[in-house]
Amino acid sequence: MQLLESVVQSAAYLAPEGERADLLLEAASALLGVVGVVNSVLLPCDPHAPPPRSTLAACVAVIHQVETLVEMGAERGLGAQGKWSLLAAVEALKAALRLAILRRSGAHILLHDAAASKALTAFPGSTSSAAERTGRTLRALATFRAARARSAGYPLAAALPVPPSLPAQLQRLRVTLLAAESLRILRPLAYCLAAGRYGRASWRPWLLSLSMDLASGTLLQRLPQNREEQEELHRRRTLLVYYLLSSPAYGAGVQPVLRACERAAAPLPFFGVLLEKMRETVDGVSHFHSLTTSL
Repeated sequence: MQLLESVVQSAAYLAPEGERADLLLEAASALLGVVGVVNSVLLPCDPHAPPPRSTLAACVAVIHQVETLVEMGAERGLGAQGKWSLLAAVEALKAALRLAILRRSGAHILLHDAAASKALTAFPGSTSSAAERTGRTLRALATFRAARARSAGYPLAAALPVPPSLPAQLQRLRVTLLAAESLRILRPLAYCLAAGRYGRASWRPWLLSLSMDLASGTLLQRLPQNREEQEELHRRRTLLVYYLLSSPAYGAGVQPVLRACERAAAPLPFFGVLLEKMRETVDGVSHFHSLTTSL
């Protein structure tokens, strides 16, 4: 399967120019991607291991494989501005699936792709891992304060019972995590709706999407995380670079720099051609919402 995907990707550089050829190549790539997702669900490498994706997560992965093809077809059939209604419907479907995954996970931070299996297979009634860890931490602090009070000669304070549970604190953490993850999940849908109304060249969709991303990250930073969750938050911060490839930031800042580098390297026999191809590739990526949404 990986060999076939490599062949399709290599064919992109040899195929003739034109929308029809691009659609055919993207259709072949999407088909291979869907087959790969189905294969990973039905035929896991280890028969004794749980499947790497839940059914809902597999549905999200399938949509992810075909959404670029859908965008290309929508742009060809509906136009550059008319495509946003169809893209908004696709993003609404993805958001509904991800919100269902979030609900089933017991309010865990949703990890990316295959690493999400631990969160996706959590028991539906379980509380969030952050809330559980915070509850243990606060109970440990209460025990420590009682021991300090006893040693300092305050028996009344030492006799205060350690709270067996902290439902109010845990509920606040759960609400914070749900709000943060919901902001991130709904961000692509909000972007498509805003782009359909104001156009992708407007700064409003771009700023709306970025503000939702930053708000989600800020809320999650207030919660305790394990190592995997810390890595996921680091991955999300790294993906903010995709905002430089999305219009209008790309046209206002990145594209002029690439064109200036291309002109400066034009006299060089190898680097000039290399930079030209790199700029054309980045131009193509920045044109599609599905390639720059980073979710």
